[in-house]
Amino acid sequence: MKNKTKKCGIIMPIASMDDGYTKQHWGLVRDEIISAVNSSGYKCEMVSETSVEPIIMKSIVTNIANNPIIVCDVSNNNPNVLFELGLRFALGKPTIIIKDENTKFIFDLGSYRQILYNKNLKPDTVKKLKDDIVKAILRIENATDVELIQHSFLKAFLKDESYIKVMQSDTTAIDNLARLVEGMSKEIKELKSRSMSRGQKLFYS
Repeated sequence: MKNKTKKCGIIMPIASMDDGYTKQHWGLVRDEIISAVNSSGYKCEMVSETSVEPIIMKSIVTNIANNPIIVCDVSNNNPNVLFELGLRFALGKPTIIIKDENTKFIFDLGSYRQILYNKNLKPDTVKKLKDDIVKAILRIENATDVELIQHSFLKAFLKDESYIKVMQSDTTAIDNLARLVEGMSKEIKELKSRSMSRGQKLFYS
């Protein structure tokens, strides 16, 4: 029997963006992700959602570190999404990556399995997206520990797992990382704003 108390986080854009990515569009995609994840026996919510943490950035970092599974939509290469995905990768935790067919592949993600879906969310493609997410969750549930950590960046450089264990349990470490992430996120937004004001378009816009 599936454990109804297990949680699955979502990393994805929520605000309107260029190229026809509206807030309503992201809402529809999120609903389909939640439907697929719930059918697999997991409670699903955005990593920014919390009923405990009053500071949103701390909530994001805590959920990225602690959620057993995360579904990440990299469609339109949103910079904040990619940054949060990088944090998840660094911790070596299971992550399901999805993206629409209109979004170009990023070289650094080339070695990771990615689930594709039609941006227009046609009924048949939506069903396939949900089926693929369910299958991905099953693969994670049935994977060995070795398979789950094979892409962990930190494990490639550290001789032990002490840093990862601290990140998952030490609230001070999480607080510090949350402040660091918030600062870097602001810098990314400022860089994008300056580039757009000069008539330039960054690769992730």
